Amino acid sequence: MRLRRRNSKSILQVTWRDASEATRSPCWNPHYEAISYAWGIGMTTETISVLEEVGEVKSLRVRQNVADMLRYLRRPSIYRLLWIDSITINQADLEEKESQVKQMGAIYADARRVVIWLGPQRDSEHLIHTDTGDGRSSFQRYRLEPSLGLLKLPWFHRRWVIQETGLASEAILTRGTKSIEFQEFVRRIERLQRSSDAASTAFTPDDGVVVDRLRAMVNLQASS
Repeated sequence: MRLRRRNSKSILQVTWRDASEATRSPCWNPHYEAISYAWGIGMTTETISVLEEVGEVKSLRVRQNVADMLRYLRRPSIYRLLWIDSITINQADLEEKESQVKQMGAIYADARRVVIWLGPQRDSEHLIHTDTGDGRSSFQRYRLEPSLGLLKLPWFHRRWVIQETGLASEAILTRGTKSIEFQEFVRRIERLQRSSDAASTAFTPDDGVVVDRLRAMVNLQASS
């Protein structure tokens, strides 16, 4: 699917011609980004506009957190080619869902980049980079304290994130408009853990489990 420009009236454009093409891996285009995120438990939905290749405009109901994510991920002047399971896969078609699940490893491994969506950013949080819209990152203020709080977010406790991130050739964490490279994030969290262990404060056993999983993802990336 193509996420339309920020100044465009519709939110996204579906690039496949028919339903059968949607069930194929997106690996035909090496420039797509695969999104890793937590579905959440909220049932609130929002309608987005889908422009199919034949020119027909349809409406699609998506969860509110997905609609919020699309707004943040839009570029100001260019399209963005994304793979988002809840949109790309027809959730009402069990056969299609089963087919896509079998391809999940390849989808995340073959993506140009995996974007880990953590949700909207709170005003008090600061990460290390901000996305400029052309694939580059510019330096921003970095404040270490909020990073520990990020480990409490739902994404870090999902079962599938090891596969989605561990197989990625490149991965970034994104919260609101701020982004940080995944491996850099893990290095800084490890430093925070060491300083916390030395001071015997802040880090909980559950946080330690999350850090161990993050290390496993980094090791898997290195071996892929």
